[in-house]
Amino acid sequence: MTPLQTFLDIATLLARRPFVFLETSEQKKIISEAQSAVAKVKKTLVKDQLEQTQAFAQIASLESASNAQPFDEANFLQALRRLMAFYHQAEADEKTHELIVHVGSAVSEAESAISEHHMYLDQLARNGKEMSAEQKEASDKKTMQEIGVFYVLEYTLQVLFEFSHRSDDEKWALLKQGLQTPAGNLPGLLPLERTFRKELCYAIFDEGLRTSLLMAFFLFEDALATQKLPEIGTGLKRFNLELLEVFRAKGLEKYHGMIYVPFGNDLPIADLIKKTPEFNNEVEHLG
Repeated sequence: MTPLQTFLDIATLLARRPFVFLETSEQKKIISEAQSAVAKVKKTLVKDQLEQTQAFAQIASLESASNAQPFDEANFLQALRRLMAFYHQAEADEKTHELIVHVGSAVSEAESAISEHHMYLDQLARNGKEMSAEQKEASDKKTMQEIGVFYVLEYTLQVLFEFSHRSDDEKWALLKQGLQTPAGNLPGLLPLERTFRKELCYAIFDEGLRTSLLMAFFLFEDALATQKLPEIGTGLKRFNLELLEVFRAKGLEKYHGMIYVPFGNDLPIADLIKKTPEFNNEVEHLG
């Protein structure tokens, strides 16, 4: 594999989610392949006696970020973006130039996603600066009910219910632009999903709870990215189940919906899970 293709693969992975949220195997792969690709480019530049160039300086920055403990994704992407600027200036065939453009786009997407993640965390830290532990816990419980249940689960549980009996065309309509149902007009899932993640996860002070919720969202986004209905359906089941179990573990005892109650209302979370056994098919817990 060429260094450019390796850089594209790494940037694409980091655009999915921050490095710390990737699977351990993916983290090891990024570090190993980044170090290998950097070494190849560095060797070529040394062979051509280009150690004094700006391109070599960016390779040195990439090398430092690749070897950092922990892996320095922000500096790695920054150095990679600058390196791509030099690649753009070099003569290349059409296929290579197209690959350079793809790397640049993936790097921009990854930098944007990671920057957004840290911006939200910084804002959360500022919001909680003057709050006591008790106030933060009370805020998290309120967020779980008002955002986690009323805003997210009510809708995604109803979508799951619709997925159980709708045609493929109706499912795609529900995903993309929305669908009129007996329960009401359901807006499209795809435009809403990242808003759900932002409004719920980045309002939670408990780091463990927030991490579990983010992982549930990231895995669901992986399923959505397949653009295959069976995978999306399975991901939707897993997502709903994980949110219910995470909330239950944090003390949310009952599911109380305001608009959408496809499986019943005012149910203990444990009973809601038991009442919907299809949730448990092929579901793996995130831990």
